[in-house]
Parts: sequence; structure tokens; C-alpha cells
Amino acid sequence: MFASHRTTIAILLLMCTSLVYAEAPVRVDVVSSRTIVQQVNVTGSVTSPRSAVLSTAVAGLVADIVVDEGDRVETGDALLSLDAELAELALARSQAEVQ
Repeated sequence: MFASHRTTIAILLLMCTSLVYAEAPVRVDVVSSRTIVQQVNVTGSVTSPRSAVLSTAVAGLVADIVVDEGDRVETGDALLSLDAELAELALARSQAEVQ
């Protein structure tokens, strides 16, 4: 009696096991060499390895910036212009002191 129950249980277990494995699809592929293409999206800051410190020969307020960020410039190129009002006031004061 116990043997027939064991056989029935064993058969039921085998049937359940085969149903579980039957649901998992199996894919077979041939091994080959391919180029791996990977895309990575990131957020961050990019900094240049080169930089320059700018200074003017005279003090003043910047009136206009002539170049844009990333523009190529050569030695002697104008990068900005200064507001002439302070220089004109200083000249007028100097001329008044001379007279």
C-alpha cells in the first residue's frame, strides 16, 4: 500500500518538475566575435586643461567683451574694451590741476 502511494507521489513530482522546466525557453546560439557597442549617459562638468588669467594695463569697467567662449585668439587680439568714462574724468582732473 505504501509502495503504491510512493509511486504515485513520485510520478506526480516528476510531472510537476517537467511542467516547471518546460516553461523556461532554451536558446542556443553559435559563438562568434562581435564589436560591443555601449552607450553611457552621464551628467557632469568638463574643464579645460588650459586656462589664462586676464588683466588690463589700466583699471576700468568692462564695456564690451569682443570674443565668445571657445573662440580662438592670437597674441594681440582685442578681447574686451573698457568704459572710457573713468579715463576721461581722470584726464579732465589732471588737466584742471595743471591750469
